Amino acid sequence: AVSGWLRAEAANASEVYAAFGVGEGEVELALDAAERMASWILPSIPLAYLVAVLFWARPRLALLGYPMASGPFEDYRNDEWLAAVFAVSGIGTLVLQDTARWAALNVLVVVLILYFVQGLAIIRAHLVRWIGRGWLVRWGVVLLSLQVPMPLFVAALGVADSFHSLRPRVDEDGGTE
Repeated sequence: AVSGWLRAEAANASEVYAAFGVGEGEVELALDAAERMASWILPSIPLAYLVAVLFWARPRLALLGYPMASGPFEDYRNDEWLAAVFAVSGIGTLVLQDTARWAALNVLVVVLILYFVQGLAIIRAHLVRWIGRGWLVRWGVVLLSLQVPMPLFVAALGVADSFHSLRPRVDEDGGTE
């Protein structure tokens, strides 16, 4: 069903791109590649937006009257059980077939999104230490994490941080190492 919907929308997109002068063959190759990937991970995409909205709303809940203690973002860590879900869904993606593999892959993508957020917290912790808090740190985190290979590296940082802390350490006199 997803592939059929994507093919119908790809026909519309081809007409739009052709109007802008992009070659039809290039558009078809890109849309074919997107169709193969999108039909597998499409359910996890709305969840990525939900995670982004929840992390944006979390520090603002106190303004709405909810008694929620919110610390600095650089202290964010995922729960310990997420590593087990990461391992099970990763193995499931490799060994299962058909619908079970599809479900395992979508769970893996969701877990990697959460680890990506933890990786952003690590990057922010180091940038805060060097630059301080403010808009420059926010832009630094955004620019470091939006280039194409970087999201996977940031998610890998989050996975590694679950097993060994990659954040700046506080020494005895209150400073950071």
